[in-house]
Amino acid sequence: MLKSKVKYVLILAGAAFLISGVFPLAAQAQPVHFKELMSILAIDPPTDWKVSEKPKGKTLKSPVQVSEAEVEFKSGDDKKIEIKIVDGLGSMLPFMNLARSMEMESSEEYVKPIEVQGFKGTEKFEYKDKKGEIILPVANRFMVTIEGEGVDNNDVIKEVAGKLDLKKLAGMAK
Repeated sequence: MLKSKVKYVLILAGAAFLISGVFPLAAQAQPVHFKELMSILAIDPPTDWKVSEKPKGKTLKSPVQVSEAEVEFKSGDDKKIEIKIVDGLGSMLPFMNLARSMEMESSEEYVKPIEVQGFKGTEKFEYKDKKGEIILPVANRFMVTIEGEGVDNNDVIKEVAGKLDLKKLAGMAK
């Protein structure tokens, strides 16, 4: 799941690069180094969860500039939460912000707006697959994604989102 997300983010970053040539927006700042992003991920896991992979990250300098950091928590054999912060999506974020107002519910899933620590994003949950996700754009620069697998609802994902220092992250936008 994580590798496909990395490819997806890189595709989005490439699209943002192309779109920024067609629809120029503000100049993109240098991405925050992944080690600084990792500091935001230094949180305690929820009760009965453990860190399964220590925080890790990388900074890509070419062809597009992107930094990312991630950490993974596990509970038992079938429950997993991945937290990822990406910087460098640049001109794509305003387009992604449009999705925050989406609201949908079906017998298989729901998607609705959510607010965490004053930052507005999107919450999604797939009932059958027991997969949840919260996506939070922060300071029109960073994309924070928290995904859960094997979870009964998004409560533990929301708990994790509440532990992240999103105001510190916003301050890194300079």
